[in-house]
Amino acid sequence: MKRVILVRPEGPRNVGMALRACDNFGPCELYLVRPARPGMLLHPEFEQMSHGVTDMEQKLFVVNSLKDALAECTHAVGFTARVRGDLVREEWNGALPRLRELGAGGEERLAIVFGAESTGLLSDEADLCQELVHIRTAKSHTSMNLAMCVAVVLQGLFTGEEVWQPEPGGVSLSGAEREYLRQNL
Repeated sequence: MKRVILVRPEGPRNVGMALRACDNFGPCELYLVRPARPGMLLHPEFEQMSHGVTDMEQKLFVVNSLKDALAECTHAVGFTARVRGDLVREEWNGALPRLRELGAGGEERLAIVFGAESTGLLSDEADLCQELVHIRTAKSHTSMNLAMCVAVVLQGLFTGEEVWQPEPGGVSLSGAEREYLRQNL
């Protein structure tokens, strides 16, 4: 089982998109640690971005501390673009096979920890994780949007159980048919 933990999340859109990613690539739970806005889960942008997620009360939890969010977790991995303390940051692609195995294990509860949009994980928060991981990016922009990062990580950890299969029989439009629709819509 996987537990996604967002520490001090600031934006309802990011939280809604993270919840949607948890639903797309589950099974996962989403824990919010001290959200910046108390009413974030009632915000229209949260609703818009989490569209289609059912049984939210069984998937989304709000807690006061990272220690509370890490309860029952057997291993915690913090994602950060910055070096934090003495922990060595491993590159995501290198850590992925080992973490996929941990996340798919029946007895294991893998915590995937992300910091706030503006600051990332703070040093004392990173210290609560057994390891740190970073996602390789271009030098010109070294950090990723929070929800995008959650989606990238969860897709990588997704084992493919209960994968949606498209219905047979669909036919793609030709270029001329697409152009006709563009002109007439």
